[in-house]
Amino acid sequence: DGYALLTNDGQEANVDWRAVYRVGSARTAAGWSTEFAIPLRSIRYPSDSAAVWGFNVLRYIARKNEEASWTSWGRNPEGFHRVSNAGHLVGLGPLPRPGLNLEAKPYLLTGATRTVDTGVAATRGRLEAGVDFKTEVTPGLVLDVTLNTDFAQAEVDDERVNLTRFSLFLPEKRDFFLENAGVFEFGFRSDGFEPPPYLAFFSRRIGVADSGSVPILGGVRLTGRAGRQSIGVIDVVTDPAFGIPRENHAVVRVKRDFSTGGYLGFIATDQRSNVDWNSTGGVDFLVRPVPALRVTGYAAATAARDVPSGFSGRLDALYETDRAGGQVSHMYVDRNTRADLGFVTRTNIHRTDANVRLTVRPKALGLRRIDLFMFGQRIANRAGVVQDWLWSPNVNPVWNSGESVFAWYGRGFNRIADPFKLSDSVLVPAGKYASWQAAAFISTSPRRPIVLHSELMFQGAFGGTIHSVSGEVAATPWPNLAVALRLNRNRVDLPNGAFTADLATLRLTVAPSTKFVINTLVQYNALDNDIGANVRLAYTFRPGSDLYLVFNERRGDETRLWAPHDRAGLIKLTYLSRF
Repeated sequence: DGYALLTNDGQEANVDWRAVYRVGSARTAAGWSTEFAIPLRSIRYPSDSAAVWGFNVLRYIARKNEEASWTSWGRNPEGFHRVSNAGHLVGLGPLPRPGLNLEAKPYLLTGATRTVDTGVAATRGRLEAGVDFKTEVTPGLVLDVTLNTDFAQAEVDDERVNLTRFSLFLPEKRDFFLENAGVFEFGFRSDGFEPPPYLAFFSRRIGVADSGSVPILGGVRLTGRAGRQSIGVIDVVTDPAFGIPRENHAVVRVKRDFSTGGYLGFIATDQRSNVDWNSTGGVDFLVRPVPALRVTGYAAATAARDVPSGFSGRLDALYETDRAGGQVSHMYVDRNTRADLGFVTRTNIHRTDANVRLTVRPKALGLRRIDLFMFGQRIANRAGVVQDWLWSPNVNPVWNSGESVFAWYGRGFNRIADPFKLSDSVLVPAGKYASWQAAAFISTSPRRPIVLHSELMFQGAFGGTIHSVSGEVAATPWPNLAVALRLNRNRVDLPNGAFTADLATLRLTVAPSTKFVINTLVQYNALDNDIGANVRLAYTFRPGSDLYLVFNERRGDETRLWAPHDRAGLIKLTYLSRF
């Protein structure tokens, strides 16, 4: 089974969302069937008994690489996720309302952590308790309260090698911040090949520091819908840690949805302590003048102690049909922009992006379609001096069997104003650099017993070359076992030095039953001479109530791969009560 929480009419899909429900599947002589039993309070339905419910069903037929939906509106990028085009269910009311409509989920955690620093080992025991409360303030609007919040069961971050001059962007994996996360989306995330250029709010700024986790004393979150309004409010207090004082983090997000599938929104963020503060405010919109045209934009301002106000804005137009498409956008980020509760890749830029697409459907070689792209980008500073430019033709053939190739070639230019160290290893001096890149992403059909992915990228950058080759093999030999192995090699050869960075990742999921799951993640980073393991056992002894056993271990230092670094073993028990 798969599930996600969709927001912004399908523009954001939160696949980490979890709700309480039961599911059962069976194979019969006629085929297979699946039945879901979803408590009504998990759906947060409206109180109006005459309300119209949106509903759709999608079936993926793997052997034909085909999708069939109950309501269909033609091919487009949002597809099934475009919930405003779903079918209608009427006559469901009157539906029963829960009593107090209150959920309490306390937890008890115990365990120990052992760390080794300069050869000296220290062990620290843990015994903690906390509680989460959830209630529906009005139909569709949910209030969460958390005290002494803990995320021991969250998966560790994936190892990465940073081959750019910008910060890495790591996704959120903590439950409290994942539910209804799309409501707080504000800014520009780009296409996934780069960190987000601008986000007004990034939840990992709360409770996460470079040196480790920052304790969360407590917080409140109000999310959901009230009529046509989507509402999101977060206020969290963190304890001092790693030299960071006690801080309060607050976010308010409101969006008014249009009947045409657009919205007008507002966001405000504030992060402050007794030594510093920073605030952001902005408005954004999405309109669809015609079904194939989507226009979005935002304008935001920042303010901080002893820092001039900063401004950022973007306007984007996207036109999409089955056979052709195009997009053009312009973005500005002021040199004074400072969003401590968000994510800003770079400041003092005027950025223009444009691309066009043509899709052909040849009746040859088993091809389903071929997408032809042309992409261009220009980035200049406030004075008009070009910092970066790039143009790149792309081709993306997809076969009826499900195999696909995405390949491109690009040429460009980079102006480095300040010297930096690539992956903290090789110095890249300030200067002007011509660049080129050739890449291909190759994937086999997900319907095959063994699925293969490979990524090949060869670049000329910073006066030298950066070559990256990676491959992944994933298989589900039995319904209760999934395994994936990924290997990645990065070879950097620049005028001031060279290095090779190898990464290896093994994921193993064993599910003896629908109530018991074991997830194992083993990672090796040759550049840091580091190996780590994360093992998580989760037993759901009743819907919404879980027992977790978590084991983490990291080894390696500058001289020995197997040198002990840190180890942790934790047991966490949660129990959900609904009133």
